[in-house]
Amino acid sequence: ATSIFPVGREQLQALLASAQAGQHRGLQVHYLLQNGSTRDLELLSGFKNAVGSIADRRLSLSEARNQLLEGVMRDPSVHDDDILAFPDDDCTYLKDAAHILMKYFTNHEQRCVLLTFRDSVSGDLAPKFSGMAAGDVSYKSAFRVANSNTIFVNVGVVRTIGGFDPNLGVGPDLGSGEDVDFILRLISCGIPVTFSPEAIARHPVKGWMPGREYAFGSLAVGLRYLRIAPRAFCLIVPRVAWGAAKASLRERNLKKVGLALQWARASL
Repeated sequence: ATSIFPVGREQLQALLASAQAGQHRGLQVHYLLQNGSTRDLELLSGFKNAVGSIADRRLSLSEARNQLLEGVMRDPSVHDDDILAFPDDDCTYLKDAAHILMKYFTNHEQRCVLLTFRDSVSGDLAPKFSGMAAGDVSYKSAFRVANSNTIFVNVGVVRTIGGFDPNLGVGPDLGSGEDVDFILRLISCGIPVTFSPEAIARHPVKGWMPGREYAFGSLAVGLRYLRIAPRAFCLIVPRVAWGAAKASLRERNLKKVGLALQWARASL
């Protein structure tokens, strides 16, 4: 299994420790410190099979992840059936995470699995997953269950469809939506994605509908896929558009709405 840890803060030590507590044979950890120093790398050097580097602070989250992915793809020891993960730096894995993950990929031969996470404070399942049953992920359900912390995908899939859209995610003006777009691209390419409500990690809980900081990326993704799956997105788009409108009024700036429309018009 290969894990990609795109950014780093103090929580990175806890994340690395949790990933290795239930370590699966062959685990590799690649992380990029966007706000770190050489001293930070030295502090983290004691973690087995963990490779870190300092990133250009100007890189967006998606660009950082893609940079790491390019390095992993060049590694001759990485195979198409290896598993990639994309946890946030404030995420920690449950002790039986490796066992849970292998159960899906070994027994069911999945290519991409979406699992769930628990609130890092209360331990409760994140509300966004409430009532969601196990099964194939559709255009409609992807908007709700796709979360970078719980995406597990074969390397071969990423070789086929590429990494994350650099215009989406933390950093650019659109600020979010890269994980949902990633899963929707898989579905568009006919690659099956499976969801299971089984928890594999802990992470601070947020609502499943986007807040102000997520409104514009969510609007862009919703508008693009409205053309492809109108029945799935006809109810989602008005809700995210309302969130983007409120955020624009607060910021007194329509630039981000224009960027969302521009991105949505781009061809898939």
